[in-house]
Amino acid sequence: MFLFRQTVDLSCKVIALASGICVPFGVCIGMAFGGEWALAQGPPVTPVELVRLLGSDVFRERERATASLEQMGMEARDSILGGLKSDDPEVVRRCRLILPMVENLEMEGLIQKLSRPDFNPEELKVPGWGRFREIAGTGDSARKLFVEMCKLDLAFLRDVERKPEQGFDLIQAKCLLTQRNIQVPGGSGVVPIATGELGAILFCATNPKVRIPPNSLHTINNLLYNPSVRMAITTGDEDAPIRKLVSLWLASPTDPAFLVQNLYITTNLNLKEGVDLAVRILSPKDPKALDAVNAHQKSVALNTLGRMGSKAQIPLVQQFMADNAIVTNFQFNKEKGTTQVNDVALAMLIHLTGQNHKDYGFSFATNGRTLNFSPYGMGFTSVPFRKEAFDKWEKWAKANPEKLRAK
Repeated sequence: MFLFRQTVDLSCKVIALASGICVPFGVCIGMAFGGEWALAQGPPVTPVELVRLLGSDVFRERERATASLEQMGMEARDSILGGLKSDDPEVVRRCRLILPMVENLEMEGLIQKLSRPDFNPEELKVPGWGRFREIAGTGDSARKLFVEMCKLDLAFLRDVERKPEQGFDLIQAKCLLTQRNIQVPGGSGVVPIATGELGAILFCATNPKVRIPPNSLHTINNLLYNPSVRMAITTGDEDAPIRKLVSLWLASPTDPAFLVQNLYITTNLNLKEGVDLAVRILSPKDPKALDAVNAHQKSVALNTLGRMGSKAQIPLVQQFMADNAIVTNFQFNKEKGTTQVNDVALAMLIHLTGQNHKDYGFSFATNGRTLNFSPYGMGFTSVPFRKEAFDKWEKWAKANPEKLRAK
């Protein structure tokens, strides 16, 4: 009798979650034996119990547990994932079938909420939404991107958010899979990266709790050279959510060496945020930190200020007019020369003030070349030529102080 009552109670608990009809307990027992579903009173069955019932010897119990887990939705997701590791093949089989349904159900609800005219950002409880809206806002374009991110891989977003200590491994695996998917067979090119795919990776990579090793930054940066990324960034407005995510990612390193690497990307994507990165390199909060910035890194940062900045950056560029550290040696035809940090600073000052480099004797200009914002070759073939150029600048600057000021 005890076994009989225990079986009835368990069956009633299961069918309680699969029906919206409330009937007396006695009727529930009769319906349970009759194969009907009804709502029984009593403590609710937990997702863990329902997953265990997926392997029941009774077919109806398996079916009821399946339906109940589907109705529970994301509340049961962790238990369903646990069921995938079960030793019972039937439990594993059913969990594999239920999981996509559960996630699709949540996605439908998410889209409905985000699409409502009276959408309330506080109502959305999807992991990561709070941080995402702080970065990208809650406008139409931001909501659209978040939906795309979730549609493509909601599980990835959730797992990184819930287990940030495993974030790097999850992100790296995601990047490698994305890189493989965008390669055209035969190595003849690449296909576009979905904006939602890139957005999800960058969003997870900028999670403050996730630690990305410096030597692995290139794994993510390589994706930013995809032509579709440039198209999305350069054709969209400056407040586009994907642009905000890219900018946030590029500004995340603290080491000048990695910031310089990111300067190349900001230039390629024409991101004005590159100016802020260059300023961080050349004018760190701790002045002593500038000692760790080498000549090459300074030259790249100065080039960025000249190329993407304005007269507002002139005072900072002028601070490097006495830095004679060697950046590189070069050769034009048979003429050999040297580029120093202060040569690059002078070249950028001439550019920002609208003057002609040829008038100052720069080797690249006297050889018929135009400014290409590369420090290689942006120097002089002799010390006298360099001195003559700097003397000319000093004279011009004294005569035209108003042209050095930002309007």
